[in-house]
Amino acid sequence: DADADADAGAAPDAEGDMVVMSEVTRQLLVERSNYEKLMVQMLELTNDLNLKEDETSRLKRELEDVTAVVERHKAGEEERAMTNMQMGMKMSQVLMDKEELREKLEKLQRELVDLRAEVAVSRQGRLSPNSGPRRSSQPDLSRAL
Repeated sequence: DADADADAGAAPDAEGDMVVMSEVTRQLLVERSNYEKLMVQMLELTNDLNLKEDETSRLKRELEDVTAVVERHKAGEEERAMTNMQMGMKMSQVLMDKEELREKLEKLQRELVDLRAEVAVSRQGRLSPNSGPRRSSQPDLSRAL
């Protein structure tokens, strides 16, 4: 009878020993529970992975946008540097032209002062009685004969 009761709730294992079915059922439930826990963890990890991949993609796009902005700023800076250099060269030329024109102006002003002095001397010579023969408003005919 004992063998019959044992046979009803037991089954032989790989080594031929008898294993109680309730133990197998309990172990099967434990393994199923562990499997379900692993599946939940796997789903959570898959979800986390997807979130991180989305964040990585977003950060890559943001990096590309920032890189594009930096490139535009760099190009603008190069353009401003070129413009500043051209303006510096132009300013240098303008300063040289200004100096040259200042020298010409000073020369013309000296010539003007000299000419005014000559005119003043010439006027004094015509007006002063001791400055030589008096000129008449009539032409000198003695030379014509």
